[in-house]
Amino acid sequence: LLLLFSLWLTLIIRYGSANSWKDHLLPFAIVYIISLIIFYINGLYELDFGKNKSILLNKIFISLIFVALFAAAFFYFGSQRMFTIKPQRVLLINIVFIFGLIILWRIFIHRFITSTKLSANLLIICNDSLSQEIIRKVIEKPQLGFSLKAVLQAEKFPESLPPNIFIFKNRDQLPQVCTMYNINTILFPEDIKQDKDFLKNLFSCLPL
Repeated sequence: LLLLFSLWLTLIIRYGSANSWKDHLLPFAIVYIISLIIFYINGLYELDFGKNKSILLNKIFISLIFVALFAAAFFYFGSQRMFTIKPQRVLLINIVFIFGLIILWRIFIHRFITSTKLSANLLIICNDSLSQEIIRKVIEKPQLGFSLKAVLQAEKFPESLPPNIFIFKNRDQLPQVCTMYNINTILFPEDIKQDKDFLKNLFSCLPL
């Protein structure tokens, strides 16, 4: 839909109207199908680089170069054989619009996914190196959909955590912390399942 909208917008800019929409729709639809494949191969649907603008711009730029090369060859060899249009200027304007719309789309998607209103409020039981690594990943990548609210620190975390994350050591506080921060996801190591006292506190959080 985004690509089709870019075509409609391009025709408005180029001709002042979209009266030639039908003539352009089929050849550009073929180009757009190939474009989606190129975008997928270059990882434009991934979310990991959403915060790194240079990586994002580089991926978009390289993808559009391949799209432009394919489209140029397609229209050159397809003209007079598959269709009658010669949309050189339309193609150039369209590539510019696609570049801008993809950037806006990525910005919107990233902000939507990382919105605190949509993120699951997470509490992590930290007692090993794996837990510490998970804490780092959750903090570094809000696009994962988790908002780390609290950490039950069974052992000292080697790095300082952001001040908005509540750190506590008393397991008996678990139900109160879950209520206070509206926790709906608790992540804990496998070995803690053997701790009956912990399980008791954990089960007391279930109604929350």
